[in-house]
Amino acid sequence: MVKVKCIICKKEVNRDNNQLLIYPNTCCSKECKSKFFSKTMSGKNHPRYKGKRISSDGYMLVYSRTHPNRDSENMVREHRLIMEKHIGRNLKKTEVVHHENRNRLDNRIENLRLFKNHSEHLKYHTSLTKIKGKIGIFE
Repeated sequence: MVKVKCIICKKEVNRDNNQLLIYPNTCCSKECKSKFFSKTMSGKNHPRYKGKRISSDGYMLVYSRTHPNRDSENMVREHRLIMEKHIGRNLKKTEVVHHENRNRLDNRIENLRLFKNHSEHLKYHTSLTKIKGKIGIFE
C-alpha cells in the first residue's frame, strides 16, 4: 500500500501499487471522482468532442473563440459561418440566413438564402404563404 493524495481535495488515501498502475488519477471519494470527470471528460475536454453541438432550437452550433458574433459559450451558428465563407465577409447581426427546405441542420450553401434583415425575411415567408394558398397548399 502507498499513500497518495486525492487529485481534487488533496486528502491522503492508501492505494495498492497495482491500482495506481491501472488508475493513476486517484480520488478519495465518489464526490471527488465525479468532480474530476466533470472537469476532464465533458464538453470540449471530452476526447470525442468535435467542436459542434445542436442548440435547443435545432441549429448546429460550432465552437469559435475568435468569431466576432460568437455567443457567451463561444458558439456560432454553422449556417451563418457557411454563408460568411460563401460571400467572403462576416455577416451583420441584422442579416438573416434562411434554410430553403426548413431543415435547420441542412447547411449546404444551395439550401441557404441571405436576407438583409428580419423584415425582408418575413416578407419572403408571407409571399410563400400567398403562393401556396393560391394553389391550395398550406403548412
